[in-house]
Amino acid sequence: MNKPTLYALITNKDVVSKNNGDTINEIRNMATISSAFDVFYNNDPFCIEKDSLGSAGRIGPVGDYDFYYIRNNPEITKSIQGKKIVMGYPYDQDIFEEASAIFVTTPNWQTHLQHRGEASAEKLKYLYKGLLPKPKCPVVNIGQRTDAILSEKEPSSKSIFQFRAKTTGSSVFGYYGNLSADLYPYMAFAAVERLNREYPELNPMVVLAGKFRKGGEISNGNIIHIGNVDYEEMPSLLDVSVATFTTESLLCNTLGSQKVLDSIARGVPVLCRRLDTFVSQLGDEYPCFYETENQAYNLTKQLLLDPDFAAEVKIICRNRAVFHQLDNVRERFLAQPELSELLGSGI
Repeated sequence: MNKPTLYALITNKDVVSKNNGDTINEIRNMATISSAFDVFYNNDPFCIEKDSLGSAGRIGPVGDYDFYYIRNNPEITKSIQGKKIVMGYPYDQDIFEEASAIFVTTPNWQTHLQHRGEASAEKLKYLYKGLLPKPKCPVVNIGQRTDAILSEKEPSSKSIFQFRAKTTGSSVFGYYGNLSADLYPYMAFAAVERLNREYPELNPMVVLAGKFRKGGEISNGNIIHIGNVDYEEMPSLLDVSVATFTTESLLCNTLGSQKVLDSIARGVPVLCRRLDTFVSQLGDEYPCFYETENQAYNLTKQLLLDPDFAAEVKIICRNRAVFHQLDNVRERFLAQPELSELLGSGI
């Protein structure tokens, strides 16, 4: 049986590339979606092996497709006459009301949009700035996945040495990606600052990699910024990291976090708040959740001073990463009754 066709477009990007940090996650999403649809990114057939996708020089569908998945481009979305699928964020009431389905990237986000979770209304209002969507169409979880490039690559000794030099030979606690003041894990940063005061011989440092967003510049004696890091070099940076941090924002009761999956794909512990997305990614029994600065401090200290604990957490991370491999994510995606409802809605 032939798959239904799906036209995909992200904002106004006629072409997307694996080398662009802003679109890597979308390409990962398309790899999952392609298990149920014949995906065409801006009229170019999706293939997981391609480094870039899309027909350069024009935007918009050429010909008819069974479904149209357009993210954050209201003008083109509203011009389409066919069956529309939208991402669950950002929210546009008119688009949500006429959508045939809504895609999200975490099971908890799906549950909250279905108003079946704990404090769903409160968590949705936080995400949607006080608004409370109540979708009438299927809410389908794409899921997020690990990337074999990160999990399987063996960095060269030269690359490892270079990143140890860039990070000043410190005990690295990394925060890699979107460097925004609204998303920083301030409790975790403060924990490392305290650790540095009490155990200076361990030289614990927060290392930032990525582009500063406007107003996101931050620095002190315990934070260093090493600039942008090519995606292919991320395994080396992760391998010199004691652990990584991710955002402490309540947005992660709904939205996904690729930082977590990238880290555990290398067996690198992640320290994070017990927010719904992180629990779904790491499991309820994961030992490195914190809710206070003091708890974050105790965990950073234990990872540095207790080799057995650090080794145990690394094993937990690698084992959990298997849950997020592409084949397993695709299997869960295809098993959803919401997807069956969408595909059975008539093409």
